Amino acid sequence: MTTSIDSPQTIRRDPLTTARASLGEAATLDSTDNLAWSMNLFTALRKLSKVFEEHVSESEGSDGVLPEMLAIKPHLQKRVRTLKADHDRIRLRIREAMASVEEQVCLPQIEIEKLRLLAGGVVHEVRRHESRGNDLVYEAFNRVDGFD
Repeated sequence: MTTSIDSPQTIRRDPLTTARASLGEAATLDSTDNLAWSMNLFTALRKLSKVFEEHVSESEGSDGVLPEMLAIKPHLQKRVRTLKADHDRIRLRIREAMASVEEQVCLPQIEIEKLRLLAGGVVHEVRRHESRGNDLVYEAFNRVDGFD
């Protein structure tokens, strides 16, 4: 069997996209075993946290894509600041969600829906950040100014 270049087996996703999708999947799994579900959610949050820190380091570092964008197109400064603010907000949301899972596993009754909503909020924030980042990469590296 041969696979085409566009087949699902050959598509390689960005680690941030993969970690975000894994969190979304963990949040929607069956929660019959509340403790196991919570631990799985925590593992997905921890993985997303690690991948997100790498993303921030790679994009904001001195040789990262954000400084490169500003060097090429300084007028994108406001949008770059927005992405950096996203980094801080998303880090906080991930930490809050992780802390909430840790608190919940110590309680007699785990509030699954509350944790699902927190995880869903994190997934939404990361997805929106990825979209903004993709738009900004296009603006900085592909769009030719004056030829809209």
